[in-house]
Order: sequence, then C-alpha cells, then structure tokens
Amino acid sequence: MTADSLPCPACGEPATALRPLLGGYWQIRCLSHGTAVVFARKKLMLEWWPAPSTGDENSDEAADAVMEVAGAQRRRVLDELAVDFGSSQELEERLGLPGNSVRPRLWELRKAGLIERVGKGLTPSGRSCWRYGLTAAGRRVVA
Repeated sequence: MTADSLPCPACGEPATALRPLLGGYWQIRCLSHGTAVVFARKKLMLEWWPAPSTGDENSDEAADAVMEVAGAQRRRVLDELAVDFGSSQELEERLGLPGNSVRPRLWELRKAGLIERVGKGLTPSGRSCWRYGLTAAGRRVVA
C-alpha cells in the first residue's frame, strides 16, 4: 500500500506521507487540504482518531483515557454542525456536553479539514466567539 494508491478519505484527492499506525490504521497528508487524517481501510474513522497529546506522560495518559469517548463526541459535533452553524458554547448547549469535551473536538475536526470558522458571534455574556460550519469534506463525511 503506497501513498500514490490511496485517496484522502475526506475529499478523495491524492494523499502523501502515508504511514502505518497501530491496529491497521494509516495516517495520510492530503494534497488538497494539507491536513493529516487517520483512517482505516480507505474509510474515514472519526471514532478512532488519536486524541491530541503534547507527548509528555500526563498528556499521553489523558489522550488514551479519552480516546473511546472522543470519537463519539467528534461524530456528534460533526452531525450537529450539519444541522446548523454553531459556536463552542452553542454546541455545548445543543449537545449537552461540557466545554472541555466540545472545544478539543472542534480543534480536531478543524485540523482535519472537516469544519471551518464561518464567522463571529457573541456569547450570552457579550464576548466575541467563533462560529463553525462544515467544509465540503465535512459534508461528504456526514452524507
């Protein structure tokens, strides 16, 4: 299996920097949107992306502990953004998840090129915040 033989599972464009990970998963870098995506057997697996870690022992332990729930949370955030744009706080309320669960999922989905900032809004306290929506790749994943 080579980088030339696999398309990006998010957008279908050619991928480079393919490398195997544990458990039959692969990491690629998409030429179209330039982000790293982890997937299994040519299918985007939101549920099994590794959670972010800084590489120190505590961060690695936290990433491992949240891995199983993070995938389901990523899917819920992505599905909710398919319904309507939202800020972190709006998504917290709509999904019933704490901010410490929603904000990292937004970061991961944005880094993967599945969501993007679509404008600014205001929090209930009047502070400025980003609102998010799906990219074309994100719409293909939820379709």
